[in-house]
Amino acid sequence: MNRWHIFFELIKSALEILVFSLLLAGIGNLLINPFYGLVLSFTDDNLRYLGELLIQINKYILVYFPLIILIRLIARKTSLSGTIIASLLGYIVYLLVTMLWQKDTLPAIAYQAILGLSYNSASSGIHYPLQTGMVGIIVVALISLFIQKITEHKKEKFLAKETIVTFKIIFLCILAGILTVQIWPFIFKGIQKIIEFISENTSNPVNMGLFGIFDKLGNVLHLSSFLRQSFWYSSNGGSWI
Repeated sequence: MNRWHIFFELIKSALEILVFSLLLAGIGNLLINPFYGLVLSFTDDNLRYLGELLIQINKYILVYFPLIILIRLIARKTSLSGTIIASLLGYIVYLLVTMLWQKDTLPAIAYQAILGLSYNSASSGIHYPLQTGMVGIIVVALISLFIQKITEHKKEKFLAKETIVTFKIIFLCILAGILTVQIWPFIFKGIQKIIEFISENTSNPVNMGLFGIFDKLGNVLHLSSFLRQSFWYSSNGGSWI
């Protein structure tokens, strides 16, 4: 129970930001959605702009929520601002590696323009980073905390400690990115097997239960689009569509 309490304390502020962003989205919808009728009761464009702004704020908080978790985890475990910056750089490098070293065996749903990163290759078109959700965040966070721990009490003679920490985190994130590129196709194939099993009989309560379990797990890992895309926008949904 204590471990869950500590974990909740770690992510409490991030969850509060998420709830606040959902509240902003609700207010934004009230201002610009014609279904509620409020948009018809005023003619001031500034209010419409405000509603759109609140919705966009919510959108980007949802998309980059794993990054907020990363910052919170590192900030909770260390007081050095250099480690937080190094972690952010490490995460960007991790994404760049999954974008540049990626294999062409995965469908487009496995990739996403995270942080706006993309690469236009003359031979194979536009590449985006792998969509690893919270998995990538956890990997980078563990790397950052490990490097911080082993260098905390060391005295560096030539370079500042923050510089050494940054170099080490970036190096390990490069290795982690390459390893992710090799492993992720197998993970994705496993997800596809689960989708195929559920889609065989979408009226079976067991299959419904499995869908619910993996959908909630996908929400936690910020990977729900893998499952939902297959069922909501393809023939796998069967009678659900």
